[in-house]
Order: sequence, then structure tokens, then C-alpha cells
Amino acid sequence: MNPDSPIPGRIFNFAEIIEDRGDVAVKVSLKCTCGCKNFNVHYLGKKGTPFLSSSIVKTKHDDGKRIVFTAKCNACKNQILVYDSFIDGRENHKNTKNNFTGKYCNFNCDNCNQNNLNLYIAYNSCGKEELIKQNIFNWKDCFEEIFISGVCAGCNKAYNALLEE
Repeated sequence: MNPDSPIPGRIFNFAEIIEDRGDVAVKVSLKCTCGCKNFNVHYLGKKGTPFLSSSIVKTKHDDGKRIVFTAKCNACKNQILVYDSFIDGRENHKNTKNNFTGKYCNFNCDNCNQNNLNLYIAYNSCGKEELIKQNIFNWKDCFEEIFISGVCAGCNKAYNALLEE
């Protein structure tokens, strides 16, 4: 694995690189440390329609516009925090109150109603050198954009825009 790929530290051990463009972009598939690639997906936010918006999981106005996206391994039940808009990325909301105690929603497939997805994550960054020039030394955690897509393991329906931030 390329040590200069912009994979956040929390995800690094669960990432299997599909496409690597150095320190500016990487696409990975999520793979649990047990080897399983099927996950139950849970999110904090609301489910929209990709026809009207670029992404399926959107923010809810009553929770401080927070999005949280988690994946629980179907085999060993290990839970992975994939994305939290309050702590992840360069434009996170660290100054926002982190006190939401709402209920997470299951992401069930529109076709087969299963919550069993293979997940793919793409990270875009302005690059290691640029971020270090700005005194951002944890540059891998300061990605500019994240794109999460998935494929239902039950019926193979593709979700090209589960989350775009």
C-alpha cells in the first residue's frame, strides 16, 4: 500500500486499494480485518433520492447538519466509523456541538430490502506537500472530498452516490 495515499488513519487497516493516484486521490474497497467485505450500513442523517440531489444520505436539519456513516461487518460484527462530518475531512465542523443522541437509520436496499453492502470509498486531497505547507501534518485525515458507493450483496443493485461530501 502506498504510504502517500490519502487514506485516513481510522480507515487505513480496512482499506483495500482499487485505484491509487498518489497523494491526491485514492479509491478503496472496505474490507474488515476478518476478511469479510459485506457490511450492514447505518447512518445518521436522512435518506434522499439521487434524482433530486447528488447523494442518497443527506443531513437532517434537527441534528446540527451532521452526517455519520458506519459499517458493521456481517461476519464478526466489528463496527467501522467510515465518516463523521463533525471530525472528518478538511472542512469538518469541529466547532459545532457534538451532542446529538439521535437514532441511526439502517440503509436497506430498495430492491431486496437487505442491509448487506460492499462499500467503496474515494478520497480526494489537495496533496501532502500543499497541506504540510499549511502546517497540516495529519494530512491524510484532511481530505477535501469523500465519495461512498456500494453494491447490495443480496441483489447486486449499485448505489453510486451513497454519500458525497
